[in-house]
Amino acid sequence: MPCEVCGKPSGKYPLCKECFEKRETGEIIKCEKCHRWHHVNVTCSGEIISAEDTNYLYAPKHSLLTKSEFAYYKCIKSVLPSEYFLHVQANLASFITKTDCSRYQNELYRNVDFLITDLNYKPLAVIEINDQTHLSKERYGRDEKVAKICEEAGIPIIKLWTSYGINPEYIEKRINKTLKSLPVKRIHHFEIKYNQYEESIEEKNDLRRKHKKGLFSNDNILIAIIVLVGILFAFFFSLFS
Repeated sequence: MPCEVCGKPSGKYPLCKECFEKRETGEIIKCEKCHRWHHVNVTCSGEIISAEDTNYLYAPKHSLLTKSEFAYYKCIKSVLPSEYFLHVQANLASFITKTDCSRYQNELYRNVDFLITDLNYKPLAVIEINDQTHLSKERYGRDEKVAKICEEAGIPIIKLWTSYGINPEYIEKRINKTLKSLPVKRIHHFEIKYNQYEESIEEKNDLRRKHKKGLFSNDNILIAIIVLVGILFAFFFSLFS
């Protein structure tokens, strides 16, 4: 099984050897709120639920952002030029569309931490705040998927790791460099399958039309009448015999 913290193989144990040693030093704890292992300086995903909220299945979160994300938000907001907007917890589906007319777009139902747009709300760049949880196998797979989707759409991602702390000068430099590089070269990762999808739908519709036409053809109606007459004749013959 994978380690709950870093995603490395850990055999039958929840922590790998390296993370177990960090547990001994107090760097990794088993949280009493979410009942999972994570770094002590990582904001817990478990929410403190009030007594009133326990009477309902759904309750509002205390904030869209964790404490760490809010600290980054204030820093990014302070260095972002006035001709840009900063959005929090933006869903991929709100600024990226799928071109193959597919009804299923589950891969776009993922949120990014921050989205930079111009004053006309045109999406320009994504900012992701990465802590130690992003080193896990599960989170790595999610991050890789998001990165490929954004690269395909031509939207660059700025990754800021919490382990380096909040450095306004560095963050400003990364943002300005990214915005000046626009538009970036799009990277092709996915195959468009809308032609195959449309053909398969059209084939199914043709089969339905042929089947319906076959059921109500003149020959079939005549046969049905003959069978019905035969059944009625046999019924009355049995009554008077």
